[in-house]
Amino acid sequence: MGADGDYAPLQVNASGAVYVQIDAAGLTALQLIDDIVYVDDAAWTNSSSKHALVGGLYQGTPQTVTDGRVAPFQIDSHGNIVEANSGAIKTAVQLIDDTVATVDAAITAKGLALAGTDGTNAKIVKTDASGELQIDVLSIAAGDNNIGNVDIVTQPSDTFAADGQAYGKGVLIQGDDGTDRTAVLVGTDGHLQVDVLSAASTAVTNAGTFVTQDNGALLTAMQGAEDELDGTTTDGPLAKLAGAGLTFSQVVIDQDAAGRLDLGGNVESKYPRLHALVVGLTIAGTITIHHDSDGAGGGTPVQMTGEMPVGANGGVVIPFCPHLDGALTGSATNRHLTLTSTGGAANGYAIISTSTLA
Repeated sequence: MGADGDYAPLQVNASGAVYVQIDAAGLTALQLIDDIVYVDDAAWTNSSSKHALVGGLYQGTPQTVTDGRVAPFQIDSHGNIVEANSGAIKTAVQLIDDTVATVDAAITAKGLALAGTDGTNAKIVKTDASGELQIDVLSIAAGDNNIGNVDIVTQPSDTFAADGQAYGKGVLIQGDDGTDRTAVLVGTDGHLQVDVLSAASTAVTNAGTFVTQDNGALLTAMQGAEDELDGTTTDGPLAKLAGAGLTFSQVVIDQDAAGRLDLGGNVESKYPRLHALVVGLTIAGTITIHHDSDGAGGGTPVQMTGEMPVGANGGVVIPFCPHLDGALTGSATNRHLTLTSTGGAANGYAIISTSTLA
């Protein structure tokens, strides 16, 4: 090594290689470059392994690179690496994206076709015009097959038997008794059988309007009695009773409220008789027949009936009694027959008679 400005021979090693002196900065740079070089299948260690920062080239008009040539990565104006793909790939990805629907959003206009196999080839699964899946039931194995809502396209001709014939094939209606299924029963006439359980109670009232149907005999008898009362006929049961000493009268019952009504019958030396009674109440209450001395409860009234309970809009009917003593007979002469009602208004009529016969 010579002094500054002097010549000196090159230093070589035994193989003739020239010794080169590298300063500290240069050595560090070489070592950093060496750190980013990895052998094949080398491991990467987080926080300590190093790599080189690789850049790209943005070109408005990309260059053409021929076979065997090198070129920088292509980037766009934002530094993103340009991905080389065909228009067909982009279109395919967009079509797939068009079929994706968001939960609780409207159905997309496009969808993916669902396909199955016939054992050899792929087949598109079919739906009807409303989008419901079409199912071809090829066969149903014997046993318990539970089928939901099924439309019967063709009904077998022997599904139901004619009335009065033995059962053919048909749909059996069943119910549930809380544990098992049980067939609904009908009588021999086909009427549904109903069992009113004792544990359940059904209120039976006389509310509403009732229609009584008869064979005409009752109506004829009532009309005949009315004709005899007004003197139209003279040879009926009432006329015969009148011939035996009974005098009849019809009393209209028209009370606006509960209370006692004088039906009459107070004839000197004659006994009052009640032959018929039709009376109804607008409010639930009772009907009782008495006879007394003044028609207002005087002179120790004698009760001829018990208190007969009547529901709202119900009533009491005593059919006409053609006997000499009637349906009810007072126990003394010159006594008033009275009707006592509790509840609401009472309406109807009574047929009474008086006679010297006890």
